[in-house]
Amino acid sequence: MSETIRARTLMKALELCDDGGDRNVEYGPPSENFGRCAAMWSAYFGQQFTARDVAMMMALLKISRIAANPNGASMDSFIDLAAYASISAEL
Repeated sequence: MSETIRARTLMKALELCDDGGDRNVEYGPPSENFGRCAAMWSAYFGQQFTARDVAMMMALLKISRIAANPNGASMDSFIDLAAYASISAEL
């Protein structure tokens, strides 16, 4: 396996997204977890949100954090961004 930063980032994101990963065990599958969040956002804002909207908004949150500190952005933000993108594709 490649040892590039991009490959390591994607591998770490894959660990987060794996069906047996800690987050999946703790929060449930993304379709359920993000679906719950979408229902809450929908009620709060009075407009309809989907699970995919939640994944994309979370990706935008990570992009905002990276933009706030472009030269010293946390690798965790890049890893989470890749994970949210893959969850959005699945949803």
